[in-house]
Parts: sequence; structure tokens; C-alpha cells
Amino acid sequence: MARFLSRQFEHRDRLYHLEIGIDQIAALRDELSIEISARSHSPRGDGGVSIQAVLTVDLERHEIVIEIEGEELGRIPLDATAVADVDEADAEGAEGIAREAWDGLVEHLVDGDGNPVAETIEAIIDAIPTGDPLLGCLLKGAISASVGQIIRCYGKLSPQDETVRQKLRALARCLGRNVWGMLGRATARALRCMVRGGF
Repeated sequence: MARFLSRQFEHRDRLYHLEIGIDQIAALRDELSIEISARSHSPRGDGGVSIQAVLTVDLERHEIVIEIEGEELGRIPLDATAVADVDEADAEGAEGIAREAWDGLVEHLVDGDGNPVAETIEAIIDAIPTGDPLLGCLLKGAISASVGQIIRCYGKLSPQDETVRQKLRALARCLGRNVWGMLGRATARALRCMVRGGF
């Protein structure tokens, strides 16, 4: 069963929801993914829009695959510790880090053939037809916080975790312990983005 956590807040007469789910049982099937959902609607419940992303850990290729609305956006190496370091600095409240967390992630993104995709990523996210640019803030905050935590958890794997299943189970446990922090960092980044009018 997936473990879902969510936050809700209001901004300019719209309600925003951010939900992060970790399917811990999937690690028993040799797979692990994080599902991210960002939605907004009026207080009456009408005019709703949403956007979904899925982060899948691919241990064979040592990558995190990032998909938005079912389309692969890019991949980031599990050893991209610079991404995790900036994410962790943001968790400690360093000023101005939210943008750096996203930019650092984008710099490491590659396509399935290993080619950089940094030049196209913003255009891809901006082109998603939500009609609400602040959903992009939510999505970027959640993706960067989740990727940073996955990389930190991957770095904490024990030498005793030899098989793919053991590694995925250890990753799932670590992510489960840290999901509230991921949600908090994602929400804080989204709120800062909203205040500044962009990431």
C-alpha cells in the first residue's frame, strides 16, 4: 500500500493541494516510485486543475526517472550528491536555496541516451496546460525535494544491502521515515515561489 501525505493551503482565492505518495510495498516487487500530485481549485470546488509526476528508481541504470503527465522528462544519476546537498541546505533554512535546488537538479538531468536536457526542461513544464503557473511551483518543489531525499537515502545504503530487492526495501524505509520532511521542503519552496511570482 502506498503511503500518501498531503498539504493544503490557500493563495489568491484558490486552494492548492500537494500530495506525495511512496509505494513501500512495491519494493517487494523490485520497483520503487514516488507519486506527486499538485492540484488547485476554487473554494467552491470548481475550476480544478491538476498535474502529476512520478519518480521511479532504476537501480540497474543507477538513475531516477522523472515523468510528468506520463511523459519522461529526464533522468538523474543516483550519485548526483550535489543535488542532495543543496536540497539538504534548503531543509536547514538557508536563504535563496529553493531556486538552487531546482537549478542543480536540472543541471544533472539527462535523457535516456545520456544527453543533457537542461535547456528544454523549463519549456516542458511551462507547456503543461494547467492554466495555473503556481502548480509548476508546487511540482518543482516536490520533485527537487523528493530527488534530493532519494539520493541521500541511496547514499546511506548498507554494504549488506546486496540484492536489488534489499536495496529497494532499504530505500523505501528511508523514504518513509523522511516523507514528512520532503513534503515540508516541497511546500516551503512552493510558497516562496508563489510569493516571488516564480521559482
